[in-house]
Amino acid sequence: MRKAIFFFLLVTSTFNLCFAQGIKRQVLGSIGVFGKGNGIMVNTTFGQPPNAGTIKDSSNYLRQGFQQPICLYAPKAEILTTTLTSQCLSNNSFDFIYPDSTDGFTNFEWIFGADASSIKSNLKNPTGITFSNTGTKNIELLVSRGGCRSSAIYSINVYDINVGSSINFASCDSCNGRIEINNITAVAPYTILWNTGDTTEIITGLCTGNYIYELTDSNGCQKSDTVELLSSSTLELGTITIVKPNCDDAGNGSIIVEVSGGSTPYDIAWSNGSLGNTLNNINAGTYNISVTDNDNCLLQDSVSITSETGKICNKEFVIYNVISPNDDGKNDVWIIEGIENFPDNEVKIFNRWGSIVYEKSSYSNTWNGLNNEGEPLPSATYYYMLKLNDAENRTYSGDISVIR
Repeated sequence: MRKAIFFFLLVTSTFNLCFAQGIKRQVLGSIGVFGKGNGIMVNTTFGQPPNAGTIKDSSNYLRQGFQQPICLYAPKAEILTTTLTSQCLSNNSFDFIYPDSTDGFTNFEWIFGADASSIKSNLKNPTGITFSNTGTKNIELLVSRGGCRSSAIYSINVYDINVGSSINFASCDSCNGRIEINNITAVAPYTILWNTGDTTEIITGLCTGNYIYELTDSNGCQKSDTVELLSSSTLELGTITIVKPNCDDAGNGSIIVEVSGGSTPYDIAWSNGSLGNTLNNINAGTYNISVTDNDNCLLQDSVSITSETGKICNKEFVIYNVISPNDDGKNDVWIIEGIENFPDNEVKIFNRWGSIVYEKSSYSNTWNGLNNEGEPLPSATYYYMLKLNDAENRTYSGDISVIR
């Protein structure tokens, strides 16, 4: 029930106008006090009796009246929320409430901002308000009743989970990759689940492939992403530059290799004990190479070099490098001219995998392409080692082709 109390005042004032003529002002006024909900509003009214007006002499009255509300107790503006004040962007939804009791004369104006699902609302308790951008949101509430109003600001936060990652590629065609997710911005504590079943920020022993994680923070905000693990490029020999020696035993040949793939730096070792990518001052022959990269991946290969003449320059003997054992009387056996001068010699023939397929002490130009079991060897390139067992303990090596 509204209650009104009125007071009546008679106010008389006298003042002089600029032409020194006195004017009396007599005003009948009232003050009304109204109780409205949570507040009290005072209405003051100052008026004039009927037929009063402005005149030029002192027997008349200057009329002046006005009405002005005065808010002694404005309605209180207060904001609460029944939802989390910090929520993630992917599934945020906020409910706001005005906690005080009101009557039908109280008005509300909520202001949520340009990226809200509803920029404004006149409801007392708006719900399901969502935001499309991250950041701090300052929610403003204006509460009014009659001529009285008050305001309040309430801050909430909309965030997104951010995750970085670092990757160690799988190397040597092995399952030795590593993934770490880091620089995580989320509300701790959080949980992580990989498609491998792992629940830690670091997973190891990985083959190449796609790895999916789902991170859930304490607010239920989730972030899912895929990390692709690749393999470092395969370690291999690139360009090989060969300078042939003049003769098989001239010792003026060279090999230069380029290595690609894997991870640098490379350690390169040759079968003759040399290190690095260059072999200098070498005879004709086959040289094995081993390359180890920074991830301890190993590449093993061989490089063969022939001479310009295909013959040994030593005048004591000549080593031929082709036989065609088809019983036509031409090149049916392997000939080493002058071998009879070195009766203590030893000959070994190797296949491409380094296995001995034929060996003979005191060789005397009799090998016709059979292995040690007397079986014909297939057409291919083989490699010989000839030890003269002479005073200088000389050894010669090279390749020999069997053509059938």
